[in-house]
Amino acid sequence: MRIKYFSIVTALVLWSQNLIAQDSIVKKDDARVPAKIIEVHDDEIHYKKFNNLEGPTYVIETAKITSIIYENGEVETYDVKPSIASSPSGWQKQSEQTYTEAIEIYNGKYYYHNRRVGIGKLKALIYIQGDPAVIKMWNSYKTVQGVGYGVGFAAIPIGFVAFVGLVSNSIEWQLVGVGGLVLSNAALTANHVMRAMYKNKRTKAVEMYNDALDQGVHDDGDYY
Repeated sequence: MRIKYFSIVTALVLWSQNLIAQDSIVKKDDARVPAKIIEVHDDEIHYKKFNNLEGPTYVIETAKITSIIYENGEVETYDVKPSIASSPSGWQKQSEQTYTEAIEIYNGKYYYHNRRVGIGKLKALIYIQGDPAVIKMWNSYKTVQGVGYGVGFAAIPIGFVAFVGLVSNSIEWQLVGVGGLVLSNAALTANHVMRAMYKNKRTKAVEMYNDALDQGVHDDGDYY
């Protein structure tokens, strides 16, 4: 039994060492790239992605990073200007010198190149990027939004019929009114649910867009 516990503890220690025994490249937007540094030059860094050490060697310009954190804890910093600045509302915006193609989300609003953008601009950016999975998520959001709007508008005439039926002296119309009231409430509930769904899908599409930027072949420079 002791041997079994010792084996488990040893495995956990080795696993934790492998987990932290990696270099990290810190970009100007504070994103960290787990890596294995291969070469360090004045104007560029050569590295392999930590989750694919047998894969290609990537190159990133030193002008795009703030520091390198080596696996032994040593930190090498680079002389860069601050990448973000605080707006009066508290939103941490990118500086004009270092803004990226990422879409930022703050309090349910969307920002691109330090400017608030609407749904039309979001769609344009997503379609220009052309990632099929992102476009599929965006189209899914629009579909759910359309259904939600349709259900919400349908609640209006149904509610009117329910009101007429409930104030009528006819038993038949009162039954119609009760049924209409139930349907109207159901439609309004479905509308609220779908609103939450399509907002989540829209946010997910933007997050997938940003992830696709990070995974792009040329995001960190060319590789060989």
